Amino acid sequence: AAHNFLILAALLLGAAASSVVFPTPQSFACTKDKQSRALATGFTIKSDKNLTILSAGLKRYNKYLTSLAVEKAPNGITTIDFEVASPSEDWTTTTSYTVAYDQDTNTLQVTAPNQYGALYGLETVVQLLEKGGFACSQLNIIDANAFPHRGLLVDTASRFVPVATLEKIVDGLLMAKMNVLNLRVAGDGGVRVNTTSFSELVAGVDGFYTQAEVQALVTYAKHRGVTIIPEISIADHAHGFAASPKFLFCDNSNQLYGNDTVTTAVVAFATELVTLFSASHIFIGGLHSAQSSGCKDNYKTLVANTAAALAGIATVNGVGGWDELLDSVAVGPKTVVFTRGSDATVKTLVNTTSPVVYAGLDHSFFLETDSTGGFFCNNLTCLFPNLNAFKVNGSAPHGVSASVLTSNYCSSKDCIAGGPAPAGAAFAPRSQDSIFARSLTALIFPRAAVVGAAGWWFDVASLADGATALTASMAARGVGVCPAGCVCTETEQCGNSYQSSSTPGPIKTMQSGMIFAVVALVVFSVIIVVAVARSNRSRSGYSRVN
Repeated sequence: AAHNFLILAALLLGAAASSVVFPTPQSFACTKDKQSRALATGFTIKSDKNLTILSAGLKRYNKYLTSLAVEKAPNGITTIDFEVASPSEDWTTTTSYTVAYDQDTNTLQVTAPNQYGALYGLETVVQLLEKGGFACSQLNIIDANAFPHRGLLVDTASRFVPVATLEKIVDGLLMAKMNVLNLRVAGDGGVRVNTTSFSELVAGVDGFYTQAEVQALVTYAKHRGVTIIPEISIADHAHGFAASPKFLFCDNSNQLYGNDTVTTAVVAFATELVTLFSASHIFIGGLHSAQSSGCKDNYKTLVANTAAALAGIATVNGVGGWDELLDSVAVGPKTVVFTRGSDATVKTLVNTTSPVVYAGLDHSFFLETDSTGGFFCNNLTCLFPNLNAFKVNGSAPHGVSASVLTSNYCSSKDCIAGGPAPAGAAFAPRSQDSIFARSLTALIFPRAAVVGAAGWWFDVASLADGATALTASMAARGVGVCPAGCVCTETEQCGNSYQSSSTPGPIKTMQSGMIFAVVALVVFSVIIVVAVARSNRSRSGYSRVN
């Protein structure tokens, strides 16, 4: 198993006093010790069984924790004890936690104000233990998120993303302590949710989610501290709605026409999504391209009326959109702005009553490749902004969000009418789902986790090591990643084509790298020992006679 290499490497190299946890905790106090504290076999977990989300999490993690346990571990940890103050399941609250080690009882004590904080504490414990434990006689971690929104937008409209792949992405979000998944479920590539009133919209598409699948995914995500926000493109990129006569288009474009009939249909469709996803928010997309269309005034009417109707739903706490949303909708506590603006623009927005989610300057937090085949952000620092720099008059951004669009995977008819197919179009057919899943998750992780970490706490000094450690941790637990030191595009990983059967998977690549590192370390150690022995022999005048 991959984690065995993690443990072996840690034992050979010596466990660091402050084992890498990512995102970096706000406070990590360790009294260094030569002896590493590993998890002992036969360990017990104590928690309140009535905490359903935490209990489900402990059940999921138990098998992996058991695999990390060490037989006859000196000073082995025998108990992990959870104390949770409230059963609250509100994802917008502060999800703080503490982890303390008591060497007298060999107990790890995790305390949190709510269940999601306890889940994050559990994740930190796992990251500590899978590296061979921690070399601390005393350990105290005090941690909390600095910003409530740490999200990722995934485009399922341009290329259908199978449920199993979305579940792996959700798993990765929990490991990165991220808590929002925006799903674009309606766009040029199609409408991907089968609603009761608009079932004709999924006729003929190459993949869609049933209502049961949506509800199961929402529950899956909730149990991992992730809320799902549906997104629909209506002002432009709305070709998927053409399958229904209830939706009219402007000037033969992909932009919906904003009359009363269309607005009523859009609101009815979006309202069903809010119910299906149990969504507290909904996102309106397709705004940027519509600005320059011949129907730009008409689209403003459509967006304004749709947003007003959705904001009026009692269970909806906010209607989100890119910066262009403010061309149609006034700022306010229910208008959530995902901004790609300059520093000055971000500060101006933060100084309003609207919640502001920083989505990177221009398209810098978009994880797919651009038109040149490169990335909008080419390094980790670019993906790791200091959100504190945007604070104005005591107000701060609501958080951060990365995005990954799948238009590079869809066929040319869904992406560029009459134009060449994108580089990743070979993975458009559903027969390529397994390769597509590997490619997509490697585009997302670990880079999305770096963006999310900026919404947790800003500590650039630990960024590189932390991201590398989290990448290995995710791979060990079955989440597809781009291996450390590699470049992963839609079509290649580490310079190897996904179409090649010889392309190593993320876990295999990580294992190979670790095996090489361990072997190299052993060889180096042997060389040193031999050199020292020869030196000692030389000093003593010892000579061997054959």
